Amino acid sequence: MGARARFGPSASFNYKSKKLSIFSSFSYGHWDHINNQKLERTYTANGNTEVINSYGINEGWQNVFSGSGGIEYDVTKNMLIGLYVNGGRNDDRWLQTYNTGIGNSTFFNYGKTNSSVEEKYKTASPNYNLSLLQKIDSTGGQIRLSVGYNNYTEQVDKQMNYAFFDNSDNEVAPASKYTAFSNRNYNVYTGKLDLNKTFKNKLSLEAGLKANFEDNDDRTIWNLSNTSTGFL
Repeated sequence: MGARARFGPSASFNYKSKKLSIFSSFSYGHWDHINNQKLERTYTANGNTEVINSYGINEGWQNVFSGSGGIEYDVTKNMLIGLYVNGGRNDDRWLQTYNTGIGNSTFFNYGKTNSSVEEKYKTASPNYNLSLLQKIDSTGGQIRLSVGYNNYTEQVDKQMNYAFFDNSDNEVAPASKYTAFSNRNYNVYTGKLDLNKTFKNKLSLEAGLKANFEDNDDRTIWNLSNTSTGFL
């Protein structure tokens, strides 16, 4: 069962003069939702019936921003320079809580377990590009030089907690806690040179040169406070 709402406004701005053009667009999305979950199980083996019922809530909060824009300027009637920017950012949080009751069990040494899993995600992906266009004739021939920088960052923070009780709510096993944190930073540098030339005999020439340099740093840290795992 799902509930709660979402909304997402957007906006744009544009301007143009004889030599200058400015354009941009932005959007934002917010999601706030909740799911009520139920899982009821019955196991029968060797004349013994076990009942395991789990009831939980899964909540999520998501914030998403994206935007793009650019500036173009006619340096001369044959030369155009442009700067372009786009990207997005996410800030999400997820929380899952469960209460599980275990009845008439011959395998588990506890009658109840409570668990919670919380995850936080943060991502960003800005991109920048600078372009220089030079017209070389009246038939559409041109030289274009562009250089760019693309960046992607991601942070994930996750915590998992498990507690174990008997039917009188006395703790009967060590609580288990797991934490994980990952951090990624990915960078891409690009360069490109293109030539387009059309001759009078309708022959055309297209040539280009491009290069990329990539740098990726990805790290993850795991921490376990207890290795007693029981019913997970």
